[in-house]
Amino acid sequence: MNTCKSFKELRKIQTVFDGQKRCLWCYIPADNPVNKPLPMLVFLHGGGSNARNGARAARLFLKARQENFVLVLPEGSGKPGLFRTWNAGTCCGYAMRKRIDDVGFVTTIIEELASKFQTDSSRIYLAGFSNGGMLAQRIGNERPEPFAAIACVSGAFVATPYLEKEPISILLIHGDADRAVPYEGGKRVLFRGWLRTHPDTSVEHAIQFWIRRNQCNETPISEEREKVHIERYPNGKQGTEVVLCRVRGGNHAWPGGYREWPFAPKPVSFFSATDFLWDFFKRHVKR
Repeated sequence: MNTCKSFKELRKIQTVFDGQKRCLWCYIPADNPVNKPLPMLVFLHGGGSNARNGARAARLFLKARQENFVLVLPEGSGKPGLFRTWNAGTCCGYAMRKRIDDVGFVTTIIEELASKFQTDSSRIYLAGFSNGGMLAQRIGNERPEPFAAIACVSGAFVATPYLEKEPISILLIHGDADRAVPYEGGKRVLFRGWLRTHPDTSVEHAIQFWIRRNQCNETPISEEREKVHIERYPNGKQGTEVVLCRVRGGNHAWPGGYREWPFAPKPVSFFSATDFLWDFFKRHVKR
């Protein structure tokens, strides 16, 4: 890996994986007064975006400063700039067509960075938006070992399921007015199939898979917040849980975040996915 300082507080890291040049960005907190290992959050941007744009839209830089965690921002493959994608199974675009090994790429760089930076191996978390959330679910499904918990915002489960793998806690946040990755599954309305070849599975499909995989309680503990319905499925193997946040009227945007570009769907302002996601992660330490 070749590490070089980039703009502001981010470091750009360039590497070669599986014969292809890949890029990622890292934020390492400067303030670590007790000099202890820090948590790490790996964030996967949405399809058609890039690492810095996706993290800015989710307001992750501010959260990393406030909570003092290492933020790792891998970048998908494709054309320079925007329009980068991940191979999450049946989505999306260049990465899917070329069968890019994004599961291997993400898990490999985590192993390298965890040893390079001062991180707590029991508190490594994975989150993603849209196509990146789909990949987060695929990685949690196929290679959960490095992670204490994962989260998916506005993404479907579009990979081959493996029930026999080890359990892992997961948070799903999804707007029920999402037209790009429909809550109920099926064909999307936005983008007219751009980057996509298969109908999406429903959020319920993903929830039921993860409940079976983790062997959680099948009856949820429900909670109502302002326009957000929360279901918690606790008591899974190894202390795992499955949590669903159904954002009423939420569309294909990061709740509580920014638009990634002027014509993108407008995020709801009454719920912060970033705050809820980090509170969820803080409850989970890998045993």
